Amino acid sequence: MALCAIALTIRCYMRCPFWDEWELVSDIAKGARPWNWHWLWSQHNEHRVATTRLLVWLDVSAFGAKNVSLFVEMYLVQLLHWGFLCYAVERWTHFSRPLKRTIQGVFGFCLFNLVQGENLTWAFQVSFLLCIALATATLLLISFYERVPRLLLSCLGAVPLIAATNLSAGLLIGPIGLLLAWMKHVPRRYIIAIGLTFLASVLFYFHGYSNPDPSHSPMLAVRDPLNVVAYLLVYMDAGWIPFAHRYGVLGLASLIVFFALAIRGIRYRRRLTAFEYFCLFECAFVIAVATSTAAGRAHFGLWQAGSSRYQSFGMLYWAALFSLALITIEQNKPAWSRRARQTMLAWMVCSSVYTPLLWYAHSARSDKHLRACSVLMRDPTDVEAQRTLYFDAGTFPSALTLLRRVWGP
Repeated sequence: MALCAIALTIRCYMRCPFWDEWELVSDIAKGARPWNWHWLWSQHNEHRVATTRLLVWLDVSAFGAKNVSLFVEMYLVQLLHWGFLCYAVERWTHFSRPLKRTIQGVFGFCLFNLVQGENLTWAFQVSFLLCIALATATLLLISFYERVPRLLLSCLGAVPLIAATNLSAGLLIGPIGLLLAWMKHVPRRYIIAIGLTFLASVLFYFHGYSNPDPSHSPMLAVRDPLNVVAYLLVYMDAGWIPFAHRYGVLGLASLIVFFALAIRGIRYRRRLTAFEYFCLFECAFVIAVATSTAAGRAHFGLWQAGSSRYQSFGMLYWAALFSLALITIEQNKPAWSRRARQTMLAWMVCSSVYTPLLWYAHSARSDKHLRACSVLMRDPTDVEAQRTLYFDAGTFPSALTLLRRVWGP
């Protein structure tokens, strides 16, 4: 699946900026630099994207503004993400070898699944993948804190602050990590460090914050809770049903299983392994992210809940939930363990039937973008090309000037 993801990225590669990236390139063309704190930390919709701004500036300044460095960084993040998970399962757990291989395979399958194709073909989305990887690293380090070098644990508190410079979802790592640290009886000094940096990230994030959509506030979502729930359910099951739909049946089933396993974990928490703690809190983190997204975006319609850019979160949730279920079965019904692993493998194989369809859909979309890029570089006034790439001719003309100068004739 990782090779398919890399092949899709190569097939759909486009050097032109797309959508949000135009704003960053335009700012750089006007003189914005990483040492300009106001620009680096300024609001981008509801997010603070300081890390993404830094990476885009580096791509423009050192790598010819062709997005190649951003895609390399995306896959470096994904490979390190999967590699750390594999290392933790291999070295820090005592599961049977077949179970270890299955868990490692499940996470690899989900981390590189083409259902998140938007995040694999749009360079700006490095912000999503980095935030998710930081969440996983944080929860793994806390879950296995007895095995982690103290120096590394001392640096753990900085993660909520770093994550908040990628997406607003990074703010949720703090409270989830604190709860996990409390349940795992992590030494108080580390809990205090995480708490203080989380508080700092919140203060930094909300300093000078303004609602990007004055006509709607996430607090208004409480007026229509059923719409928020529906959005959440579609968000959760879009990884396995990657087309527009309104019924989150798989999402609902998964939440029932998760809460059943969570209640069981609370009742028998002394028997929980560190990796089970990790899986439970990884799922909780994604549910929190999905719920906050639903509160802020449900008014746009359920169609947006199935966007492929959200499925990097969604597929991580499924990987953790599947792993948790497999571990529970092996520990309580050893005779069923082999059949459960075979069922898991069959599920992944069957779900791969969507791969050619996803490849075709993303390739067709990419071809349209490539044509628009070519047209826009020749004729910046072409309305169709502007609409396709979300280019605002009145706001971002300096971006085109910069790209023409950097790319040459």
